[in-house]
Amino acid sequence: MHLLMRYSDKFSDDTIAAHLDVVNRKGSVWLGKMGKTLARRHIKTLNEQCNNNIPTYVFLVQKQPSGYEVYRASLAEVSRSFPQDQKLIPPYYDKQKITSYIRLWQRVTSIKEVDSAVLRRLRIATSGSSAADTIRQSMAALFIVHQS
Repeated sequence: MHLLMRYSDKFSDDTIAAHLDVVNRKGSVWLGKMGKTLARRHIKTLNEQCNNNIPTYVFLVQKQPSGYEVYRASLAEVSRSFPQDQKLIPPYYDKQKITSYIRLWQRVTSIKEVDSAVLRRLRIATSGSSAADTIRQSMAALFIVHQS
């Protein structure tokens, strides 16, 4: 099980660079998701995978004029609670006053750009459809996916 999450540069000039800066300095970073969260059972499964050293990812997707920009972040932990170690949260979260809107926190240890073709190999858990087809038609920001 993996996650696919849309992101935007609405609150930061470069969301990925802001998170990578923290990863490079601290070894990991908290990535926040506003709005709808995950069911506790999914959080439990993801955390069990991480604790058992099963490679688990958050695929970060942003629409661009030429298609989709996609990053793969290695997941270390998922939580609905505000993180204890606030030094792992990029400074723009506080500057933009968005932390109170975040309902899901994902601690990641690396973020790497990947070819957007990966979206064709990711399947949405609820429908079995490819992520490539689903994100074009859906306004949802977060999906549980499986690699095929």
